[in-house]
Amino acid sequence: MSASLFYYSLIGGIVLLTLYLVYRWVMASENQHSFNRFVLLAIYVVAFGIAPFMSLFAPKPKIMGPITVTQVGTISRSIVPSVLLWIYLAGVVVMVALTIFNILRLWAIVHRGRKIKHSGYTLVISADSSVAPFSWMRYIVLPEKDFMNGVEMIVCHEEQHIAQRHWIDLIAAQIVVILNWFNPAAWLMREEIKTVHEYQADMGVIASGADMKSYQMLLIAKAVGVKFPGMANSLNHSKLKKRINMMLLPLRNPTGARLRSLLLIPAIILAWLMVSTPVVASRLSLIRNCSLTQNKIPDETVIIDLTKPQPAGEPVVFLNGEQIDAAEMNKINPNDIKEISVSKSNRPEGEIFITTK
Repeated sequence: MSASLFYYSLIGGIVLLTLYLVYRWVMASENQHSFNRFVLLAIYVVAFGIAPFMSLFAPKPKIMGPITVTQVGTISRSIVPSVLLWIYLAGVVVMVALTIFNILRLWAIVHRGRKIKHSGYTLVISADSSVAPFSWMRYIVLPEKDFMNGVEMIVCHEEQHIAQRHWIDLIAAQIVVILNWFNPAAWLMREEIKTVHEYQADMGVIASGADMKSYQMLLIAKAVGVKFPGMANSLNHSKLKKRINMMLLPLRNPTGARLRSLLLIPAIILAWLMVSTPVVASRLSLIRNCSLTQNKIPDETVIIDLTKPQPAGEPVVFLNGEQIDAAEMNKINPNDIKEISVSKSNRPEGEIFITTK
């Protein structure tokens, strides 16, 4: 189960990285914020929704015929996949612990604050002046000094986050970060979603009739304070310059932005081709078939005597991730062999993986 989770996380991570790069290239600078939010969430669904099916549509291995050659090589029963699996699971545990810690911090601030019920949300007045205004689920948190100064635009901004249920997006993004913590795209996607959330909230404040310059000055004044990365929408989100520039950006034809999003389709195909490459597929197969309890067995030099017709139960041989037949075995130059590894996870008779230099 844990090996399969790591395997699908790797495949999903490759797709996520590819789609994120295309999004940044063609869509990140557009002011179609609602559409961009939809696309970002769709990237999550596509990346991790199709991962279990990508192996089903990968090129089928060739049917293996009788093997009639003799091959000499070193069989390396490596523990590297198991070590990687342990590292991956340790990272997941650490990320879960950090997530729980951040949730407890948020809950402590909400619990200690003075609460005022409103329609659709609860206003929490915090005595901690170092906390910047933020929203979390159905709570809007304001420091006491901001509440006393009666800054309506702050509340209006946070109301936008609650009305559009941005906290649900952040939960999804945090789950991806937990499971795909090793992937820079997982962290960058979370920040991209938070940025789009701020764009939406900013435009909602402007649409409510607030003076744009006054609102921009408020953002600058609130550019300090404690932030809660990943778990809450904070008024002082770090990309302040981009937010101000986006307010000044004239509206463009939405059709062009939506047509450019179609470039994500060839990006999905590209990711599938990368995952299906024999070298990548063979490495992923080792990850999928590894075990947490796999022990290191010393390398040994063996002779695989294949000069006679092979009886049933002989191991299946793969060259660079692709099953090969006798004719292809005859073409292998022993000097070109980089590594030979053996696995018994999928078949009782075992599998031999040959990797060339």
